[in-house]
Amino acid sequence: MPAKTPVEQSDSIAADSYAAVRSVFPDADEHTAYGEDVATEIFETVDKVDASAIAYRSRGGNRLLQFLSGDISLKLVTNTICPVIALPVEDGT
Repeated sequence: MPAKTPVEQSDSIAADSYAAVRSVFPDADEHTAYGEDVATEIFETVDKVDASAIAYRSRGGNRLLQFLSGDISLKLVTNTICPVIALPVEDGT
């Protein structure tokens, strides 16, 4: 199955998200991982790098789109293994 977002676009989104995290938590480390099941990949990466928190920025979308995609945000906050920080989506990002 092809990726939903091209790697270059994902890298750009990640860079913007890292900048948002660093504006509040300047000493935060960053790690990027790719996988088909985003929530599972995040949780596996948390274990691998011994992360103390997860920071993410939702791509948004309507409830139907979120339901069909498995609502990653819901999985992150309900199945979490550490604190989760939801970053706001700014206009144009």
